[in-house]
Amino acid sequence: MIKGKWILFCLCFLLLPLQIHAALPDRETPVVIAVRNVAPAVVNISAAYTETRHRRGFGDPFFDDFFRDFFEGSPGMRQQRTSLGSGVIIDGKRGYVLTNAHVVARGETITVTLENGSELPALLVGADTESDLAVLRIESDTALPQAPMGVSHDLMIGETVIAIGNPFGFSHTVTTGVISATNRHVRSNRQVFKRFIQTDASINPGNSGGPLLNIRGEVIGINTAIHAKAQGIGFAIPIDRARRIAKDLIEHGMVIPLWAGLRIQEMDRSLADYLGKGEVQGLLVRDIEKDSPALRAGIRVGDVLTAMDGQPVAKITDYREHLEMLLPETSVRLDLMRKGKSLTLSMSPISYPMERAAALPEKLMGIQVVEQPETPNSLVLTEIRKNSALYRAGARPGDRIRSLGEREITSLSDLHAALIRHRMDREVSLRIQRGNRIYTLTLPLES
Repeated sequence: MIKGKWILFCLCFLLLPLQIHAALPDRETPVVIAVRNVAPAVVNISAAYTETRHRRGFGDPFFDDFFRDFFEGSPGMRQQRTSLGSGVIIDGKRGYVLTNAHVVARGETITVTLENGSELPALLVGADTESDLAVLRIESDTALPQAPMGVSHDLMIGETVIAIGNPFGFSHTVTTGVISATNRHVRSNRQVFKRFIQTDASINPGNSGGPLLNIRGEVIGINTAIHAKAQGIGFAIPIDRARRIAKDLIEHGMVIPLWAGLRIQEMDRSLADYLGKGEVQGLLVRDIEKDSPALRAGIRVGDVLTAMDGQPVAKITDYREHLEMLLPETSVRLDLMRKGKSLTLSMSPISYPMERAAALPEKLMGIQVVEQPETPNSLVLTEIRKNSALYRAGARPGDRIRSLGEREITSLSDLHAALIRHRMDREVSLRIQRGNRIYTLTLPLES
C-alpha cells in the first residue's frame, strides 16, 4: 500500500512541469505579446564625437559665457565622447530607424546594435532639432524587423502603455505605465517642445528615441525626455507628428512645413470691437498668398478662423501645431466667421514650395548669403540691404549666421527651413558670429 502511494506521488511530481507548462498561456498577457513582437525592432544607438574643451571662467555664468565666446574657434583639448540612446526600426525593407535628434546630434560615427547583438554602421538621413527627431539608415544582409505604427490622436488618459529602450546601457529594458496626460508643453534649456504625451512608465537616460507602445504593440510615441526633478514623469513625441516629420526627413533630408498661404493675426478685445466681431475668438485672415491652397479653398481676407477639424484655434501656435500634425494634401475642415455668419470650408495644405523659399532671405531679412567650404557649419553674409533691420543692428558682410529661432544654421537649406517656419512671425531671435565673438539679437522680420 505504501509502495503504491509512493509511485503515485512520484508520477504527480513528474507531471508537475507539464501542468505548469500547460498554464503558461494564461500568463501570456497583451503586454508580453506586444513586447515579444516589437522588441526585435528596438535598437541601441551609439554616436561618437570629438569634443573640444576650452578653459572656462570661475564658476560664474557671466565669466563662463565670456570665456566660451572669446575662445570659440581657438584650439583646445580634444576628447572623444559617446552619446547613447535608443531607436526603433520603422521600415525594415529600406533600413530606416527613427530616434531623437539629440541622441545623434554631434555624432561623427553612429553605430546601431540590434537585439541579437549585431552592430551596424548607420548613416544620418536627416534630423530636425525643433521636434527632436532624426532618421538613420542601416544596411543588413538579412531582413530587418520593423515596428507597426499606431495613431496618437485618439489616446485615452489612463490607457496602458509600454516603453522599450536602453536606459543606462541596459539593453531592451521594458517598463509599463499609463498615459498620464496629452498635449503637454515641455521646456528644455533652449526651447519649448509642444503637445507631448506624458506617461508614468519609467523613462531614464538611454530611453531617448525608443518607442512608446499601446497594448496592441503599436508605436504611439517616441520617448524623448524625463522631468529632471520628478519621478514617474516621462514624455514622448506623438507618433502622428513623428510620422509626418520622418516622411519629410526621408524624402527631403529636412522638414518642410505645410503651406496654406494664410497670413493671420490673433484677435484681441480691441481688434474684435474695431471689426465689429463682438465676442468672437479666433484668428483674423489679413492676407492670402497667390496661387495658395487657402485661395483655392475660398477663404477671404477679413474672415475669422475659429476652429480646425473641430479644435478651437485662438493663437497662431494653435494653427501651426495643427498643420504640423497633417500630411501634405490632407484635407482639413475650417470653421470660419464671415460678416457675422458661420461657414465651413475644406482646405488641403501642401508642402511649402521650395522655389518660394529661395527668395525668403532677401524678402524677410534683406540679406544674401553663401556657403563657404573653408568656414564649415555656418553661412556667410555677403550682402545686407542698408535699410534693413539687420544692418541697423550692426551686422556686416563677412559675419556668419549660427542660428535663427530655435534652429542651428549650418547650410542654406537650414536657413530656408527656419525662415519658412518663422515667415509669419513679427520677429525672430538670431545668433551672429564675427571672429570669435557671438552676438544674439531679436530681429524684426519684414513682410
